[in-house]
Amino acid sequence: MISVMNHSFALTPGEILSAKSIPFSAFEHVPIRTLDDIERELALPPELLLKTMAFRVADSHLVLAALPILSRVHYGRLARSVNVSRSLLRQAEEADLQELGMEPGGVSPLTRLPGVVVVFDSAVQRMDTVYCGSGRADATIKIKAGDLAAAVDARFAEIAH
Repeated sequence: MISVMNHSFALTPGEILSAKSIPFSAFEHVPIRTLDDIERELALPPELLLKTMAFRVADSHLVLAALPILSRVHYGRLARSVNVSRSLLRQAEEADLQELGMEPGGVSPLTRLPGVVVVFDSAVQRMDTVYCGSGRADATIKIKAGDLAAAVDARFAEIAH
């Protein structure tokens, strides 16, 4: 079982899945942070990869956006999907990731931190098995996309372009 920087309030992504009896596997590797790292070190097909980006809404809550790795987040669409003004949405900083108990390069949509909103791009509904962040830059989770979304009660929206 993999673990990440753990806070007393948070379960690791692996613990969240295990607690819900959701099948998954995880594997460790050298730390990755970019698509080039992933292609070089993991040799996984990009069409199976999800990236999760973290955002802060002003001085309020965090938003996690999960989408196919080759897609880009459309900030306006993401803001609309969480009912906030685009001007209030900013990319999370390292302190925000620490609050989530996650590392850059390993952000996962799996969190139990209160108040975090998780949004999946609609394209994820058409994916089968995917690879996503584990909370750590040196470990990856393999899981069915539908199981992943159900584990966090994600909402779906067209957030990519």
